[in-house]
Amino acid sequence: MKLKKLFLESYRGFGVIGHACKACKIPRSTFEDWKHKDPEFAAALRLAEDDAIDSLESVALNRAYEGSDVLAIFLLKGARPTKYRDRWQGELTGQGAGPLVVEIRQFKDDEESNDAVD
Repeated sequence: MKLKKLFLESYRGFGVIGHACKACKIPRSTFEDWKHKDPEFAAALRLAEDDAIDSLESVALNRAYEGSDVLAIFLLKGARPTKYRDRWQGELTGQGAGPLVVEIRQFKDDEESNDAVD
């Protein structure tokens, strides 16, 4: 039980299963056994993961505030995907606003794909 508690504390700090296993000097298979066979451990693992993610999010937010536009974009997309997701809206129509006609051509090895462009 002490080893499981140490593992959870290590995981909470590192946020990486492999690092927590190394810190506790256990093989990953031991961790997998605990996770699948001990429901209390599995529940505690989810809480530790939430704590690790909260810590990571805090660091990411600080970096975003310090000027990382890319990181800020990712954080906003994750926090409010319906508002900040990538989206494209458009309508494709054919000639004269008619239906779009799709033509599929198969080329022989000696033909160039440029021949298909009208």
